[in-house]
Amino acid sequence: MIDLRNVGVVFHLNRSNDDALGYAEDLVVTNKGQLHIYCPVPSSIADDELLELKVSLQEMLKVPFEFRVLQGVPQVSIVDAATEDKLDILITEPDETGAVTRFFYGSLTLSILRKAPCPVWVVNKSRNETYQRVLIAVDLFQSDEVSSRLNTGLVEIGSAFAKKQGAECHLVSVWKLDIEDTLHSPFLNIPQDKIDTLVSERNVECLRIYNSFVAEHESMLQDVNSQLVHGEASRILIDYIEDNKIDIIIMGTHARAGIKGFVIGNTAESLINQIDCSIIAVKPDIFNN
Repeated sequence: MIDLRNVGVVFHLNRSNDDALGYAEDLVVTNKGQLHIYCPVPSSIADDELLELKVSLQEMLKVPFEFRVLQGVPQVSIVDAATEDKLDILITEPDETGAVTRFFYGSLTLSILRKAPCPVWVVNKSRNETYQRVLIAVDLFQSDEVSSRLNTGLVEIGSAFAKKQGAECHLVSVWKLDIEDTLHSPFLNIPQDKIDTLVSERNVECLRIYNSFVAEHESMLQDVNSQLVHGEASRILIDYIEDNKIDIIIMGTHARAGIKGFVIGNTAESLINQIDCSIIAVKPDIFNN
């Protein structure tokens, strides 16, 4: 089981950060863990302002915490601090909220998602609202052991999160032929029936892999609405989130330069700019910046 005792929070100045801090505190209390608060600041901030901030946090939180002031480029300093403290999870609120400004907060939030050496929880839901529907997105069609362990970790986190919240839990795996778009190119002039045959054969193989995964993780997937879907991962997941009113999606990232950015293509990167729900992004256990 994935251990989530060493918890970090990104504290954005001039914002309350109540939701991220509240969820972090809940994790620390539940798991008897340690809380780290990272506060990226401009060089011009006064010492008395920081002292006042720390005192207000001490009054608000019921658990002890380490408060770190981070100067320099936030995308770098936050990741460095998370690495140094060997965090189990890093929690942050988006820089801005709402679809119009989502592109802009991606510069910081997306950088953290890509480079942090631990799971990242982007909180986009008030603690006054309950998480009613949880979605676990897994890519079952990478044959390496690292991806296999990652998928198991996603199910562990997602099922435990749904159980704690008393939430409805969904699992979706999306598949598509690697060359499917190319097969439809008019330059190749491949008959549609041959394309259909290739897709059908791949569907049988994907269904076998999917059924095997569900059976292997049966104890954690009881009462989970699980589906195997054919199509473009980002589009399928966006539609699924909207149609099922998903509150949080839990998914995997590789985030390595030079190869696929994410376990399910660039899905996590495209999703963060197009959905309103929270995200927990989990990296493989051998992830290394």
